Amino acid sequence: MKNKIKNAKGITLLALVVTIVIIIILATVTISAVFGDNGLIKKAQEAKDMTSNSIIAEQEAMNKLEQELSEALGENPRATNIYVFLYDDGTLTFGTQNQKIEGKTVLKEYGNIKGKEYSLWIEDDVGKTNTPWFEDVALITKVNFVDEIVPISTTCWLAGCANLTGFQNIENLDTSEVKNMESMFNGCVNLTSIDLSNFDTSNVTGMHVMFANCSSLTSLDLSSFNTSNVTYMDNMFLSCTKLTEINGLEKFNTNKVNKMAGMFARCSSLTSIDLSSFNTSNITNMENMFLYCTNLTTIYVGVNWDLSNVENTTNMFVGCGTSTTTPK
Repeated sequence: MKNKIKNAKGITLLALVVTIVIIIILATVTISAVFGDNGLIKKAQEAKDMTSNSIIAEQEAMNKLEQELSEALGENPRATNIYVFLYDDGTLTFGTQNQKIEGKTVLKEYGNIKGKEYSLWIEDDVGKTNTPWFEDVALITKVNFVDEIVPISTTCWLAGCANLTGFQNIENLDTSEVKNMESMFNGCVNLTSIDLSNFDTSNVTGMHVMFANCSSLTSLDLSSFNTSNVTYMDNMFLSCTKLTEINGLEKFNTNKVNKMAGMFARCSSLTSIDLSSFNTSNITNMENMFLYCTNLTTIYVGVNWDLSNVENTTNMFVGCGTSTTTPK
């Protein structure tokens, strides 16, 4: 009996040892399965990463699709809402929010002009535009860009604002997406200065009559202008009669320009201009280019001043202080 009990205890102990060994083995396998190189935790992390990457990829695909759709519809994804108000103190405001400035009285609300492009036409010898505020331009004395706006065009924005005398926060006008600046300041006859140092014109293709009839401007600094994509510069400075200097012209890239007709016509206060960077090989029209620039005696040009493709030079130097150009 004692031997049987002893043998039973031996078997039990052996069984216990075997069980413990099996548990250890299973535990080791389980730990490895959970924490090992191919364990559950690593696989879970990989699955999480794959899910995150899938979400990111899906979002990028959606963003790309949205951008392509916007471009297909002629929209620019960077363009902002632009709400325009006219206040009783003569201030025309542009901002991204549809809200009035506290403490000021609104005369007119013109709504959101995001993505809009306007045009100029001549009717009964009078220039007109289809900007919503054109009928009220005589009331405008100041323009305030209340926060940063990103338009796709500034065509005719201030055309005909004969009583405009200055700007507030013009640095909030982000022009990096603008493709057309035609007639932007046309007819601002009381404007004596404009700070254009913040203008990004790298995407602009049209500068036709941009500063025309700004008859009170005495100088312009266009040193920040990138004109590499501009195709039209005709009548750009037409009748800027008090303009004595235009800084930055010597840096203009005119490789794509094909029209310069009337570009400096009636700039009667200019005495010299530096066009030494101008490439005129694609120009077809220079009609009236220096017409009645009565005090202009020196026109500097460079090696790319090529008139071989110009088809029209009618009245190019009529009434000008010189009829020749000076190599530089």
